[in-house]
Amino acid sequence: MLRRFLFTIPTALAIFAIVLYPKLNPTAEAAVRGVLGRKNTVLFLTTEATGLSNVHLAAASALLEHYPDVEVHYASFPKLASKVSRISATASASNPSTRPIQWHEIPGPAFLSMFEEHFGDVESMIIGTGTADYDKKIRDLVFSLAPWDVEDHWDMYMALNSLINDIDPAIVVLDNMLAPATDLAAHSDRRFLSLVPNGLLELIAAEQPRGAVAWKYPAAFSGYQFPLSWKQVVSNIVLTIRLGYNLVNSPVLAAKRAFLVEKGIEKPIELSFVIKDVPVLASTFKEANFPMDFYPPYLKFCGHIPMSKTSAADQDPEMVSWLAQRPTILVNLGSLFAYNQRRAQAMSDALATLLAETDFQVLWKFKKLGDYGDEVFTGIQKYIDSRRIRIETWLETEPAALLETGHIVLDVHHGGANTYHEAILAGVPQMILPLWFDLFNFANLAEYLGIGIWAGRSTTPEWVPESLVEGFRTALVGPSSVSLKDKAQKLGDVARQYDGRKIAADEIARLAAIGKEAPK
Repeated sequence: MLRRFLFTIPTALAIFAIVLYPKLNPTAEAAVRGVLGRKNTVLFLTTEATGLSNVHLAAASALLEHYPDVEVHYASFPKLASKVSRISATASASNPSTRPIQWHEIPGPAFLSMFEEHFGDVESMIIGTGTADYDKKIRDLVFSLAPWDVEDHWDMYMALNSLINDIDPAIVVLDNMLAPATDLAAHSDRRFLSLVPNGLLELIAAEQPRGAVAWKYPAAFSGYQFPLSWKQVVSNIVLTIRLGYNLVNSPVLAAKRAFLVEKGIEKPIELSFVIKDVPVLASTFKEANFPMDFYPPYLKFCGHIPMSKTSAADQDPEMVSWLAQRPTILVNLGSLFAYNQRRAQAMSDALATLLAETDFQVLWKFKKLGDYGDEVFTGIQKYIDSRRIRIETWLETEPAALLETGHIVLDVHHGGANTYHEAILAGVPQMILPLWFDLFNFANLAEYLGIGIWAGRSTTPEWVPESLVEGFRTALVGPSSVSLKDKAQKLGDVARQYDGRKIAADEIARLAAIGKEAPK
């Protein structure tokens, strides 16, 4: 069920815990590391979570497209093998001389299986804003930082070290939520590069001068808007320090660290997305984020790095034909999310009211959680029958391609980083329904930039039909909708000045070229 658990809980860590650590001052150049691997050889190390790994898969695909002579290796858990195979086959079909990606399976429990075991289902992940259930939030954050049992963590660390030595890559491209690999990156002489889908709040807020991480940017699950009101600053600082203290002094992490230190890892499981001497490629750009006063030299902006350049018409012409009938609202809360009966009824009731008032149509990606019947659709059944509402359990066409058709007038989503940037790239306004940690950040950010709204903020994480309807009306009709559309389109113009796939491929290929020649 947790197939798209993307960094949702753990990204909040970087904002808070890192402020209690010395600054790492990574350099801008990966070549500072001592060991030069084989020239033009790249190894990707990632989890299998869609929201985390998509940028790596996209970069690997772009490498094959633009640099077919580069030897690409990809190591992850079994669920990702078929995606890697498809990317490789597609590239080979376009250019038969392209080297196929060489797949390597990471031993041990898969990343998502650990989250399934810990959370059970998506409802257990959902949190509200404020300090309610604070102890649970801390436990979940601690778990997310190092989800594997410490013995499995150590075994994976050693296996990845052996894999790197066997392949001898010039550069290792890292998913920073693969904790054993980040430990390895921090303590190896090999050359690493972090490729991240996160926004700047998760990445560099702690690097801002004058402790701005505590007083300027909304604390995790605070629910505060940006910019903070003067009345909120003190409580925001207290919440930041409280969260950081609990993370740094976690007995669970302390026990895991002690085991790993005894094994020879000097500083395991550090509370940071930034690893010393490891540069960062970010799938974002300045204008899509909260304003920052300092951009560290180790950070390079790519703009959004999309998975594919295949159009929706090529993927599913029938879907595109349906979209063209009316202005369409896309309701897609990601592959992780599933609707319990209460949420399904709230969304259904809101759509019934909206469609009675307007001429829009709705594409609703719907996955059920729990045992209930179709009675939740009673109020919208006539729209389902007339095909003004199209319910799909899975979107065969990539959401980014759907947005690019120009037929989507509103993207209703959960606040995931990839989805947020996909909507920006397409110039489509957003209505965000965040349910945990960093999803709140992107809902806040969309409102601050004027490209979207956080619907039902006051009732989060619960959904109330009236609040959902109000959100739809704000985003779709009246003067406010004109402003949202205009700002979304203007930011989309900025986003399209980047070619994220090409920028990422160029940088990885540049670093891969700094290596030793293979023996003849």
